[in-house]
Amino acid sequence: MPATLVRTFLIECYLPGIDQVAIVAAERRVRAAVAAVRREGHEVDYLGATFVPDDEVVFYAFVAPGVTPVEVVGQAAGLAFERIVESFEVGGDPAYLPIQRPASLGHHERRRSAGGGRRPGSARRRVDTPDQEG
Repeated sequence: MPATLVRTFLIECYLPGIDQVAIVAAERRVRAAVAAVRREGHEVDYLGATFVPDDEVVFYAFVAPGVTPVEVVGQAAGLAFERIVESFEVGGDPAYLPIQRPASLGHHERRRSAGGGRRPGSARRRVDTPDQEG
């Protein structure tokens, strides 16, 4: 029986001056937003957040069939996000790796928030792709 593909996405938030108190408050809003979005019928699970203090960035990780429910959560939680990108784990303990990614899956989804700014010195190009859920 073929393995089911589990897609994960990161919401990237560049937040100069953010502290742990603000991150904990945002995390509570994300959990509440996930619950609300799920009640509306969207499939989305929250995996947690990673704070990178030296870069002033917080990454919020989700499992969803596509980028749309993750974007809805980010907006509902009031996150000021740079972008949403599809991600996958490499290496580590297999017990903690829920992703089985076929080699044929060659696309990556990205979305930027309408008001998302760029990090100083960022030369990244905006890339939006259609949501391919299902």
